[in-house]
Amino acid sequence: MHVLTGTWEEIKTHEAELTGRRVVLTVEDPEEKSSEIQARLAAFEAWVSLPRPNTAVVLDDSRAAIYGEDPDRG
Repeated sequence: MHVLTGTWEEIKTHEAELTGRRVVLTVEDPEEKSSEIQARLAAFEAWVSLPRPNTAVVLDDSRAAIYGEDPDRG
């Protein structure tokens, strides 16, 4: 199976290789595609607006975790 995507003009450039073969053509509705994008954008914006816990990084504790140092000893 071979999948071609593009505008009608781009698909027509494959006329020679498609001549005599059965094809399935799906025409996308530009408005449908736009609404799908809008739905994904709305979902992303909703996710971004969710409250996040305050997770400040404490450098001394991070160094201790990485290097095994005691942050109280300096």
